[in-house]
Amino acid sequence: MDEAPESQHESKRSRGWFGLIVRLLLVFVVLGWWGAYLISSKFWIADIAVSLGWFVFTIGMVLCALGLMLRRGWVEVICSLSVLMMFVVLGGGRTWVPSDGDEGAANAVRVVEMNIYMANERPDEVLALLRTIDADVMVLVEPQWDVFRQFTGNIDGLDWLPYRMIRRRIGKVASPMVVLSRWSIERDETLNELYGLSCVVQRPDKLGGAFRLVGLHAPSPRGGEEWSRGNGVVESLVSSLRGIEQRDVSPLPLIMVGDLNAGAGSWRDRRLRRGLGVVRGSSVLELSGTFPAKLSMMGVGIDDIWVDEGVVVRSWERMVIPGSDHFGVRARALVGDSVSAVLDSDLD
Repeated sequence: MDEAPESQHESKRSRGWFGLIVRLLLVFVVLGWWGAYLISSKFWIADIAVSLGWFVFTIGMVLCALGLMLRRGWVEVICSLSVLMMFVVLGGGRTWVPSDGDEGAANAVRVVEMNIYMANERPDEVLALLRTIDADVMVLVEPQWDVFRQFTGNIDGLDWLPYRMIRRRIGKVASPMVVLSRWSIERDETLNELYGLSCVVQRPDKLGGAFRLVGLHAPSPRGGEEWSRGNGVVESLVSSLRGIEQRDVSPLPLIMVGDLNAGAGSWRDRRLRRGLGVVRGSSVLELSGTFPAKLSMMGVGIDDIWVDEGVVVRSWERMVIPGSDHFGVRARALVGDSVSAVLDSDLD
């Protein structure tokens, strides 16, 4: 007769232990991520934890749901609010609702970014892909040597992108980079190549006028020293671009494209946004990252475009790069005088 009550007691005790474990995990995840965020400018491991924020957010939401089903205590409520606040931090500087309008706008610029990967074993497929992309500007990071030689020898076959800048490898501190443009470009000689490539794209006035295009690639944070060096590259890039803008009589719209080797909310991302007043082109609802490419549903968004108030990103999507461990980025942005009118129409 006592077996049924005893069985129920055992079930409640097991559920209690499970709830306690979920609560401890939830507190650990929440405190761990927010603690990492607060010290991310000082320690590289903490900054990497912030870059993994979308993974932590997903795990936190699952634990919150379990915790609220099991206990519904103040700990679960506070942790749930803390996890939701992560969404705000990770969404900083990004659009909340993507827009795919204005396809035929005269001032639309089609932008492509690719980290081709130096050890890419499918260079012929990469070149074949590049020759099918009808972009206006491209930034190619870490082009594999066979691909890179096509550009240095001017035999790449991208005839609609006749203007280009090339950065060769700088010792062991900076990888090759190529910037391609449909329109003529004027190089910003004052920017040290170590920090990136910057140019003024001389787009005709009837299409919206000139704009500044910057290609960037910060070193990967494989350790504290590399993390600090990459942060220094970002800091120097921000300082240099601010100096260029101050010297301009009339500052040009800015598009930055490349591989930051850091995700949303990281120190590098925050420094770019605060130092230059730029926002990310990818939307908050675009949860899929760009690295590693094998994690197609998640990953970390380290490849992106950043634009200032003179530019509005209207579409953003990932693209597969044969043989690369990154996804590429393809976007369409409105650049020029009609941007303010477009923004006003969105509010109507």
